[in-house]
Amino acid sequence: MIHSMCGGALKDNKILSVAKVQFINNPLAQNRPYWYLNGIVGLQQDQMVLAPFGQSQTLYEARVLRVDNGVNEQSFPMPVKKMQWITKLA
Repeated sequence: MIHSMCGGALKDNKILSVAKVQFINNPLAQNRPYWYLNGIVGLQQDQMVLAPFGQSQTLYEARVLRVDNGVNEQSFPMPVKKMQWITKLA
């Protein structure tokens, strides 16, 4: 049976750029990496960005550990609609 006929919605099959970052001075982040949608053209590993964190969306400085371009929305291991965007370099 087709999923959309059961009341669900098919994904748009978007191609995204994602970045894995580690926060520098964020005591709540517990020194673990986090994935963000990347809105910065030409972002590279080891650059510093400002990334939102928590419900207040406070911007914290973070170091880019990895950038993956051309990621299919359907193959990403976490729900894309729950991910936050990074759009500013530090």
